[in-house]
Amino acid sequence: METKSFHATTVREALGLVKSELGDEAEILETRVVGAGPERKIEVRARAPQLRVVPGLKHEGLGLGGAAPVPALTPNPLAGFAAGAPSAAPSVAPAPLGYAAERSPGEDSVSVDNLARELERVSRNVEGFRDALTQITWITERFSLGVLSDAERTAYQMLRGRGLEASLALAILTDARSAEPAGGWLRDRLLAVLGEQVSVVAEPPLEGPRVIVFAGSPGAGKTTLIAKLAAQAQLDGVPAVHLATTDLFRVGGASELVTYGKLLGVPTHVLTEPVTLARMIERLERCWLLVDTSGRSPDDPRQRALLEPVVEARSAVEVHLTLSVTTKPEDQLESARRWAWLSPDRVALTHADETSSPGSVLSALKDLELPLSYLSSSGTVPDGLELARTDRLASWILGGNE
Repeated sequence: METKSFHATTVREALGLVKSELGDEAEILETRVVGAGPERKIEVRARAPQLRVVPGLKHEGLGLGGAAPVPALTPNPLAGFAAGAPSAAPSVAPAPLGYAAERSPGEDSVSVDNLARELERVSRNVEGFRDALTQITWITERFSLGVLSDAERTAYQMLRGRGLEASLALAILTDARSAEPAGGWLRDRLLAVLGEQVSVVAEPPLEGPRVIVFAGSPGAGKTTLIAKLAAQAQLDGVPAVHLATTDLFRVGGASELVTYGKLLGVPTHVLTEPVTLARMIERLERCWLLVDTSGRSPDDPRQRALLEPVVEARSAVEVHLTLSVTTKPEDQLESARRWAWLSPDRVALTHADETSSPGSVLSALKDLELPLSYLSSSGTVPDGLELARTDRLASWILGGNE
């Protein structure tokens, strides 16, 4: 019987297409991921049901058929620990990852409804695994604290309060340990770890040409960052500075940068055609060109078309992924994913003075593996912008607790 392929961005959507066209008992033959990046799709191959309806599936001992729940975890994993090291680590038995489905002989397909139910059950099991991992991390953290001195334990609590994840805080206090705590010891250890895990961009030359594109989510602070950088460039003696924006897809999107341009006395260009940006990049000589983007629609074909010259001239362009430190690390990584098609090659941090847990951004920086370019605080232009330096990053994270 003829098979058909259905494509969608998620499994649920693809199954919905199958069900809509072939009915509730359509048989799923294959599910796979096709494409990559923005073109990534879920492909489901299916066919209309055979004369004999596939019976409901039966699964053994995996929690997929409602039989085996995720194992309960001990409320207090440290119970029974001695004053020193634990006598035995509590065991957490994870549920199995695979499953064996019993089917009628000769059957190689699954009904849409059955598959949807299985996906729901697997999703619940994944949540159980996450809970187990959280508790295992908690156990490891408590055990590691047992080898720290009183001063180090106090420092650990402070670092966790400043937003550092447990593994990084422990690395600072153990991996970078060189001597007993003395004056400035915490800052020295933090600098040692930051030097290994976070790179920074070298100070750029004042004379161009230099094309700098800032990309990021709405509210990340791109426009204000550009205005501050333009003002500082003028003060530092950059021969000429130009501003440009592709933020055409929201009301008043370009007006803020145009206003800054008038206040600073620098030319500002509203880019409505890709060729305009392409010509500016080609003809750039000694000046800096700072380009603002629309954070609202990185996947919009119009936005992509306007920024196509950036992709074509990638080696001559800096793309700074702009992240607000007030955003959760997982949302920062999502922003990076959405802008991956523009291939950012560095990260600029904004709103540095608006968070009490600056250390949380280190998780995203470690995952992104991109060098840090600028650290920007709120406030008036041109104040609150500095080129990223490891020692300044350490002071910001510690917040005076050195």
